[in-house]
Amino acid sequence: MKYSRLVTIQKITKEAIDAFIIEFIDKDIALASSAGMFISIGLESKMFRRPFAILDACKDTGLVRFLFRVVGASTAELSKLKAKDSINIMAPLGNSFIYNDNTIPILIAGGVGVPPIHYFAKSINNKEKTYVLLGGSNSDSLYMKDELKNVSNLHIATDDGSVGFNGNVVMLLEDILKKDKIMESDKKAIIYACGPLPMLKGLRNAMDNYGIKGYFSFEAMMSCAIGLCQGCALPIEKKSKDNMYSLCCRDGSIFEYDYIEL
Repeated sequence: MKYSRLVTIQKITKEAIDAFIIEFIDKDIALASSAGMFISIGLESKMFRRPFAILDACKDTGLVRFLFRVVGASTAELSKLKAKDSINIMAPLGNSFIYNDNTIPILIAGGVGVPPIHYFAKSINNKEKTYVLLGGSNSDSLYMKDELKNVSNLHIATDDGSVGFNGNVVMLLEDILKKDKIMESDKKAIIYACGPLPMLKGLRNAMDNYGIKGYFSFEAMMSCAIGLCQGCALPIEKKSKDNMYSLCCRDGSIFEYDYIEL
């Protein structure tokens, strides 16, 4: 079930130089939310709504958080809001990651793709068995690393080598698969990822090479968030006459790793 209403901001905090976290309380939304779902925000000054993945939602308290990076006018406006300000929220939207206890979950986040991965890692609630690979261009782009360290077996990669592994998360994944002998385990590794398209493309190639399956959460401009505007159409890998695109907001935003064309 999804809800559309005004909510009151409880707190807004700065997560990094260019990223903020907004939190609000809504028990209905929190109870209906799960890892991978997103919210859609409408601003009075903007014609189109903006989607943001849910960072986490507490079903007991009703606290919901989402993270965003300032990249344009809408997110700049969001960053200037304060506690007690109201925002128009439609949530929760989209589908969810599903955890199988008989697998080795490897969660991979690049840049601002961290929210659904963070939420999923907290939902699994198994620090020792849950791998999280967090990648960024440098130390300033590693969002939520302290919280992720508390709920997962966290590994970090930076392009400039300033923190953790020197390279990207795909290179880090291959390094961990070999070092930890994951492919020799009785349990199958499953990869769950969210990040920029070049990261997902490289990750998909590596997964095919190792024979690993998984799921990708995609980012798209979901202006209406309910499948009407069709602005978030993603091309399907195996097209047919009657099936060429999927809508990120209506059909996703999570798809099997080889379903969407990259």
